[in-house]
Amino acid sequence: MNATTESHGVSAAGLLHAARGFVLCFWGAAIGLLMLSGALRLRAMEDLPVPPHLPGCVLVAAGVAWLRRPDTGPLRAPAMLWVPAGLALYFAPFVLWWRDAPYSGHLLVNAMAAAASALWLLASICREAGRTGLVLGAAAFAREARWAAAGCGVLAGAVLAGLAAWTAIRAGIEGTGLYAAWFKVLFHLPEGTAVVAVLPFTIAMACAWRARALCLAEIRAGRAAATPAA
Repeated sequence: MNATTESHGVSAAGLLHAARGFVLCFWGAAIGLLMLSGALRLRAMEDLPVPPHLPGCVLVAAGVAWLRRPDTGPLRAPAMLWVPAGLALYFAPFVLWWRDAPYSGHLLVNAMAAAASALWLLASICREAGRTGLVLGAAAFAREARWAAAGCGVLAGAVLAGLAAWTAIRAGIEGTGLYAAWFKVLFHLPEGTAVVAVLPFTIAMACAWRARALCLAEIRAGRAAATPAA
């Protein structure tokens, strides 16, 4: 498939590889969310000392590898995208370890780092999807994806600020230290908290799927003209 898209200089093979990258990011986020929440279980992994969402992290990392292929041309993702993907993989085991020892401060900090890395990765997927839309002429989607990436950060900040405020209030009411109050807050979160945690995943999935659709639409529309052989 040696072809070059007329409008933006992306080869048809590059468009296909970018679409594969985004679909891997989509399914990685979906599987990670389902397995982390317990809605999906793999019997083969139940006896292994690995975090439940590790397959999702691996799929997203594979998606980043496809998005970083040189033949994607102007759609090629920046190398910086490897940073949140690598951190998400590195900190993933701490989620499992913290579940086994929830009162360990060291494991709690690293589990929170895992959550922050995952959120950074999801926001980065949104930003990359928006950049792809911009290259392919979908300016409206590009703006939506940028707002989605910013929304992930705002949502995380709001949740963290709310948890910190409630921890301080609870510590003042019960007369306990902030450290003890923080654990109590984490273990007695309202039921609606799960919905807030799901939002960044679904937002990133929607952006990745839309970017995939844009790449494939360029190929189907015939905007990739054959390049004469050298």
